[in-house]
Amino acid sequence: MFNRISKRIASMLAALFCAVCLATPSFALIPNTGDGSGMLLPIMGGLLVVSVILIIIYVVLSAKKKK
Repeated sequence: MFNRISKRIASMLAALFCAVCLATPSFALIPNTGDGSGMLLPIMGGLLVVSVILIIIYVVLSAKKKK
């Protein structure tokens, strides 16, 4: 039981770490060049949200299968 809880905590901490790293303004010092690189962070954020939702769905479905 403790192993399962520790795996969930580790995965949530990894997701939180990715979200924090994503939220940092790492491209703030790069001047606007006129290309589409300004859309990079919102795209990465959207992909992160989609992946977290898919991971939650997978965990819920796999827990229901075990019962």
